[in-house]
Amino acid sequence: MGFTAFDEEITKYYYQVTDNPDTLDYEYLLKFFQSYVLACRNITNNSETPFWVNGDKYYEAGKKIIQKIAFHYY
Repeated sequence: MGFTAFDEEITKYYYQVTDNPDTLDYEYLLKFFQSYVLACRNITNNSETPFWVNGDKYYEAGKKIIQKIAFHYY
């Protein structure tokens, strides 16, 4: 989606309590959400299911989720 860190550059676009329709950057919002849609399309259309790399902190939890899903569908 184009960013590699959740830092000051990103947080300046993050929702603020002072936001209102007159101060929102709608062009940026459109690009941001289009990037989410594109990422979802790329994941969905990929022949290989994405998964965490062994050793990643979510790897074991992901395996458990996949096992539960497989149990319910097979």
